[in-house]
Amino acid sequence: MPIPERRPRGGKNPALDVAPQSLVSQTAANPAIAGSGIGGAPARAASVMSHWADDGPSTAPAKVVSSSENAKSAALPPLGEMGPLGAYGPLGTLGPVGRNAWNPSTLISGSVDWSKTSQALTASGGPLSEQGPLGPNGPVGNVDQYGSSVMPELRPGGDAAVLGALGPLGALGPLGPLGPVGAHGYKADAEGNYRDANGQVVRSVDVPYEGSKRAYPLVENYTEDKAKKMKDNDTSFMVSGSIDRAGESDDYSFTASDSEFVTINLVPEKQLDAFDMVIRSDDGSVLFESKSQQSMDWAQLRVKAGTHLRASVRLKQHNHFLTPTYRLIVTGSTQSAG
Repeated sequence: MPIPERRPRGGKNPALDVAPQSLVSQTAANPAIAGSGIGGAPARAASVMSHWADDGPSTAPAKVVSSSENAKSAALPPLGEMGPLGAYGPLGTLGPVGRNAWNPSTLISGSVDWSKTSQALTASGGPLSEQGPLGPNGPVGNVDQYGSSVMPELRPGGDAAVLGALGPLGALGPLGPLGPVGAHGYKADAEGNYRDANGQVVRSVDVPYEGSKRAYPLVENYTEDKAKKMKDNDTSFMVSGSIDRAGESDDYSFTASDSEFVTINLVPEKQLDAFDMVIRSDDGSVLFESKSQQSMDWAQLRVKAGTHLRASVRLKQHNHFLTPTYRLIVTGSTQSAG
């Protein structure tokens, strides 16, 4: 069956196509000040979530600030099927995370518990230490995400925000120290839960931070059945799922524990497949619906603590005889932006 040419569709939704004006104005009004942060960013930058105040009386618990439905985003080649968000990019089946023999995660978090060794690494300045990427000098630490040290396209709400520090390719995503190839050392069971040496489920880790600690949620690679059944899922996980019959919709619920940015992206495991993604609020209203055939599906939302979201995945295009499989990745910015 021939593969149709991927072209953007008309009928853009202005609410999704354009980042809020408050985000645009903050870019100019919030330059980086020389300090001890990365790239001259301030040593203690203001929380990006403080920009909720710029929305005036708005009480919306969730708002899409950037997505693949943005005309500029859809036209960027790095966001297409041949880019890092595509089937054969680092988040896909040939990347480090998966349940195949060639995926390093099968050894790093799929073989034995080595959390004791992880603690020793942390004490020596390892990835989960204060000197690591989750510490104050890391890319999600005391860096002003709206400052001049961050490209405008990669800032929260930017045209390519999904590729930025708060997205799935950053330190908070599945490829970072919190994920299946991370430095926590916990062993993942068959459903994707991390368990310690005593068999107890572990959902978060503490990272030393300027004399205190920050708790970061781990990024699990759940099975489809496990993720669908979860009533207390957070905003840091991925799902390896499949569409087994025509008209099937896979639905996943999760809740933001912090006021944060949540980036959700959908990766087909085979390039001849295409899926649609819909994100709904707790009352069922649609916050995002993918329509573009040019960009990979993704959306970045700004949410308040306690916000319940539901992501649905449907098959749009299937041009081979194998089972259409996908990866849904949810990345929350947590305390790094809250």
